Amino acid sequence: MTSSQNVREIAFPDHTAEGFDPTVPFEAPNGTTYLWNGWGWDVVPKGVGGGDSEPDPRLPYLIETDKVTRKTKEVRDQGPEIDLVDAEGNYSNVKFEARNGVVVSSTPSSIVIDGTEEQEARESADNALNDLIVKQGDQFEADQQRQDETAAKDQLRQDEALAAEIATRQSKDQQHDGQLSTIEYKLDALIGLQFKGTYTFKLDEDCFAAYQQCVIDCAQDYSR
Repeated sequence: MTSSQNVREIAFPDHTAEGFDPTVPFEAPNGTTYLWNGWGWDVVPKGVGGGDSEPDPRLPYLIETDKVTRKTKEVRDQGPEIDLVDAEGNYSNVKFEARNGVVVSSTPSSIVIDGTEEQEARESADNALNDLIVKQGDQFEADQQRQDETAAKDQLRQDEALAAEIATRQSKDQQHDGQLSTIEYKLDALIGLQFKGTYTFKLDEDCFAAYQQCVIDCAQDYSR
């Protein structure tokens, strides 16, 4: 605890002066012993049992990182930690563990928690994912274009085949029209003939059969 008894009247040592040792107690003129704790002066008890007994040699206790060293404290390469150290070098510590890509380190005055590597790993994964999405999009667009071109070629072939079939049918229709016109012309010519005199008709079986066959053939050709 920090003493408030005549503290304002005590000329404490300058803790910022060169050579100042915070482990050395300061005995004030009022008979009280003080010790610099890093941000203020603490009263040092004269003994656990009180009274005029000798000071506890373990005092003062300091809170510091593992990077702080002195005669009674050697370097401990056990990872970043916060130490509670007594004047005899005994200590209790709290370690920091780094997980999931976070890096923890220490300096003589601080514990540094750095997530740079994790951030870079995430950015790298995001960039890889974006590249994959763009690549898949380009591939899909190329595949779609090929499908469209194939469909267009198939449609063109179908259109050309349909146009050829229509042209063939039109040609046949024109041929049939010409044949009908010829038959109509011949019928008109026959109707205009005038027969005079006496005619004797004889039925020729072979001729009649040929005539019937001719009629049948003409009917079949016209139906096509």
